[in-house]
Amino acid sequence: MDQCFRIALWMFFLVVYLQAKPTPASFKFNLDDLALDLLEDITCNDNVTFTSPTNVNEKNCYNATLTHFMDQLEQVKKICKDEELRIDDTLTALKNGPQCTTISPCKLETKKSEFKNFLNDIQNF
Repeated sequence: MDQCFRIALWMFFLVVYLQAKPTPASFKFNLDDLALDLLEDITCNDNVTFTSPTNVNEKNCYNATLTHFMDQLEQVKKICKDEELRIDDTLTALKNGPQCTTISPCKLETKKSEFKNFLNDIQNF
């Protein structure tokens, strides 16, 4: 009886652990993981602008663009009011998201925009 209880206990912990931390092979990145719609509740001053890259395509500057957006989101975290701390979740999703394996040097052209347009640029990217 004691052995069955011990086995059941180990199985319970194993199942709970695998549900809490799935294997990386089963990870599929989804745009919903970024929770950009939840970031729309963040309030920034009217005169604050953020930069978004404009010269990006699938073969050009993917990692540089991703890094630029993450840096700008760090600025949003410092400047704007994020009471729910949702920017941290978005940054974590971006860091764990797909990465480009070929890194080529590139120079990003950027444009300034308000926060709402900045979120649209991230979603379009």
